[in-house]
Amino acid sequence: MTETSHSPRDDSAPPPNATSGAPVRELYPALDTRFILVEIGKLMHQGEAHTKAIEKLTDKIGSLDSTVRNAALTGKLLLGMTALAAGGLWWIGARLWPLREKLLAIIAGS
Repeated sequence: MTETSHSPRDDSAPPPNATSGAPVRELYPALDTRFILVEIGKLMHQGEAHTKAIEKLTDKIGSLDSTVRNAALTGKLLLGMTALAAGGLWWIGARLWPLREKLLAIIAGS
């Protein structure tokens, strides 16, 4: 009988019948669960990015809305004060109109 020497098998080495070629590509990658999970992950990441962008835009819109409201209030106050001043000047002018001859004489110093 001949004695054959058997070397101890290394657990990290591939089995002897394994091929060393490239892995087989699926013809329909959409049927592969890993493909589907990767695509779902990409879509979730895009959704989160869109949500963050919308939150930033909401903050900017709120700030712009506040600015417009303040500007409108300021414009209304200025318009009201201008109308009040014009009305006051009109009233003073109407009261002083009958006295114009006397006032002109006082101002001219005669």
